[in-house]
Amino acid sequence: MTALLLLLALQGQPEPSALEKIEREVAAVADRARKSVVGVTVSFAAEVQPRERIVESIRLSGVIYSADGHIVCDGSAVERASEIRVTLPDGREMRARLVGVDRRSSVAVLKVDADKLAPAEFADSKDVRQGIYAIVVGNSLGMKATVDVGFVSGLGRSIQSGGRRYHDMMQLAASVSPGDCGGFVASSRGQFIALVHSAYQGEIHDIQSLGVLKLFGKDYTDLMSGGGMTMSFATPASTVKFVADRIVKHGRMKRGWVGLTVKPLDEATREQLGVPAGEGAEVWSVDTEGPAFKVLKRRDVILSIDGKPLKDLRGFRAWLQEQEEPRTVRVVFLRAGQTREADLQVVVEP
Repeated sequence: MTALLLLLALQGQPEPSALEKIEREVAAVADRARKSVVGVTVSFAAEVQPRERIVESIRLSGVIYSADGHIVCDGSAVERASEIRVTLPDGREMRARLVGVDRRSSVAVLKVDADKLAPAEFADSKDVRQGIYAIVVGNSLGMKATVDVGFVSGLGRSIQSGGRRYHDMMQLAASVSPGDCGGFVASSRGQFIALVHSAYQGEIHDIQSLGVLKLFGKDYTDLMSGGGMTMSFATPASTVKFVADRIVKHGRMKRGWVGLTVKPLDEATREQLGVPAGEGAEVWSVDTEGPAFKVLKRRDVILSIDGKPLKDLRGFRAWLQEQEEPRTVRVVFLRAGQTREADLQVVVEP
């Protein structure tokens, strides 16, 4: 009889709507991500006068990388800190040690004396694509474990931030506020797909095209937050993992460096030199302090490095990143239409 009454009661309940199901899923993802999100308080000390010292602090976010206390966060704020403190998900606050910072990706690794933490589960990069959900869990404006929901709106972006250029960044259609930097970007499965890096506020240059707004007593700034178009960017999980593994292993970031930049071949040059489609890259600049300066010149066309055809710029950067120790490789290139070969020394990036 009791089972019958329970069955009748369940039958009388309305079927949850699609929105209710989405809400439950998002809430579950946020709960899962919160277990791996920490607060990071960074203090800076400055001597303003003899015997007078001012300490200022900012609050950021971080993501637990390993159960034994390694934490990843954005490196731009922690590199020159006088003190770093971390607030764990269970409320414990402790001092953190900076293990290393990678300036190229702005990924930093911290270490706290704690164990049995809940590290983030990294998503497979093949599952990350434009249009998927991006659920941001951070410490917006210093408030613990805030949540925002958006989408991955772009991949492979290059941005300029803080005087540095960052490649292969993820663009988010999700709100990012001060304090979210270093936050956890989760997929709909609750897996870690990116580390919050920054928000970029662009300007509208074609103001004339919006002049019709004045007919309604409005200005274009009335439609924008702070007078511009805000986009959020994050460092992909694959980059975070690569950098964090290297820093934990070596105590600092180690990647190869030869001291040159390359650019894609234009079609006219490709046809003139007879380079197959999809292969070759033109040397754009050579660092006078780098090992490539003794071998290559601007306008040389690199055909292969270490016996492998050079097919694209991303592949070239990936190959350099993989190099952990100095080594010598063979480079094949064209100069003034003539094929040449030479040994190129790859060193650890200074």
